[in-house]
Amino acid sequence: LSADLAIPLSRFPVGWSALDVRLEGVGDAEPRDDARRFVIEVSPQPAAVIFASPPDWETRFLARILGDVARVPLKTFVETEPGRWRDAATLAPAAAAELRRAAQGARLVVLAGDPERARGFVPPAAALLVWPTTRALPGDWYVERPPPSPLSAGLVGIAWDSLPPAASVSDALLPRDSGLITVLTARLARRGAPRPVVTLEQRDGKRSATIAAAGLWRWAFRGGAGEEAYRGLVAALADWLLGGGVGRKERAVPLTLETP
Repeated sequence: LSADLAIPLSRFPVGWSALDVRLEGVGDAEPRDDARRFVIEVSPQPAAVIFASPPDWETRFLARILGDVARVPLKTFVETEPGRWRDAATLAPAAAAELRRAAQGARLVVLAGDPERARGFVPPAAALLVWPTTRALPGDWYVERPPPSPLSAGLVGIAWDSLPPAASVSDALLPRDSGLITVLTARLARRGAPRPVVTLEQRDGKRSATIAAAGLWRWAFRGGAGEEAYRGLVAALADWLLGGGVGRKERAVPLTLETP
């Protein structure tokens, strides 16, 4: 005789819990085996999800830095082959239903590489960060000092002239909408007209940002001031994107439980 029991995860707090399963009202010759205790761990629902198609150094650095500065549960999925998505942490295959379920519970969704490969998983209410690296114009694109924007306060103190150039710039941010707010621009070999490489947009209460420069991971790769510049940019974007909307349920997470 066997039976399947379905227990909603909402019954358990996030973290480790003890689950006691017991049979009552059943008489048998050995009552000492009528109870079992299981230790389970419930992971928090990811507040941020990254879809990378294809995975590259850009998304690898972004996932690490975003998890550090945003302080929210983060999940990353990579498309290693057309139509084959995997969990970036374990490389276990991920079905479309799992991708959709993770995105539905997220407040921030990142589409990197070819954004259209995962566009269908994005829920309407989530904040969106789009980082296209396809159909890009190669060259040494030097990011310039930022103009006034909602992110200006988070970008103060960055030595822009000392940063490595971006490897390419996508055409995703060609002038098309007067509602876009330009955060950063770049010039090819420091000459010619500047092109927007980071923009913000807010429509009907939903916030979105686009980064059209590839190769910014080299800022963090060098460490030092370059890494702080990369962290500052990602932190400013995450703060602005997660700051919009209503119904925020994240709680403060202590870095340590003891302090002198």
